[in-house]
Amino acid sequence: MAKYAHYSDIDPEFAAIKSECDANFGAVWKLSLAELKVAWQNTPPALGPYVPDDIDIHFEKVAARDGTEIGIKIYKAKDASEGAKLYLVSHGGGFVVGSHSVEEATNRLVAGAGSTVVSVDYRMYAIPWYKCSMQELTTDA
Repeated sequence: MAKYAHYSDIDPEFAAIKSECDANFGAVWKLSLAELKVAWQNTPPALGPYVPDDIDIHFEKVAARDGTEIGIKIYKAKDASEGAKLYLVSHGGGFVVGSHSVEEATNRLVAGAGSTVVSVDYRMYAIPWYKCSMQELTTDA
């Protein structure tokens, strides 16, 4: 039992699929890093019915300090106003795995609420090596 599991009861809908989820996650943790990267990149984003589809999404490339092109994905509501707030996203994955799709649903929800979302697809490394990735997020993009 998890450390704090005694504080609440498991949701009945989740209880019905918990063993299947545990088995699937068990298979994920057995993957090598290379296999995990391929699986992560090929998994479609989970978009529920609550995610707005009336937004404009486009890709651009920007140059990092060393000239390497970094992809950015920009999300805006179709009726976005001038001066909309900027929401800068660096997707999850610890600078080793991940892509724009990690935060896809959140990015669309935030854009649908009126902000301009810029998602930075920074370079990945075989091991967590943060210096260049952090520069790409904080100064280059």
